[in-house]
Amino acid sequence: MKNGVEIRDPASTYIDQDVTFGKNVLIYPNNIIYGKMEVMDNVTFYSGNLIGDSVVKTGAKILMSKVKKSVLLEESKVFGSFVEGSMISKNVDVRNGSKITNSILKDNVTAIGSTTFNAVIGENSVLNNMSSVISYMDERVVLGENVILGTNAIVQGGVVIGKNCTILPSCIVNEDIPSDVIYSQKIQKELRQKVK
Repeated sequence: MKNGVEIRDPASTYIDQDVTFGKNVLIYPNNIIYGKMEVMDNVTFYSGNLIGDSVVKTGAKILMSKVKKSVLLEESKVFGSFVEGSMISKNVDVRNGSKITNSILKDNVTAIGSTTFNAVIGENSVLNNMSSVISYMDERVVLGENVILGTNAIVQGGVVIGKNCTILPSCIVNEDIPSDVIYSQKIQKELRQKVK
């Protein structure tokens, strides 16, 4: 409280004893903040969060989300989503029911209602509604910088997508894609023919 931590409704807020706070932190009602937590300056916890064992850096904002064992870097936003075992870099926007697990989202990524598991998402990329980037294998999925995944696009196990690529809606990507490609099912057939 001496640092300017403001708890709007102490009766509906639980804060574990191992949580440390920076300056000017704002905590709205209905928050549970537990475990070994480090919260930096100017962080806002809007209502309805369950957050534990994480680091939340300066200016981050969280609303109606579950965040566990993760790092949220400066000015990141997690709204209505689930983040576990992941690093959310600077100016990342995760929202609308996204599920981010064991992943790294680099600077300026936007994830809207998408799912990632065991993935690295490059800077300035956009994952649109219902898109999935999932690898259950040892090898992570890697998306380069400036990649756009269309609605319902799926990127599977161990695939590497180069920078400046657009994956059109409803495509299933199960092989590597070079940089600067607009990917559709037709392009997939052409890429296979080049390999042969």
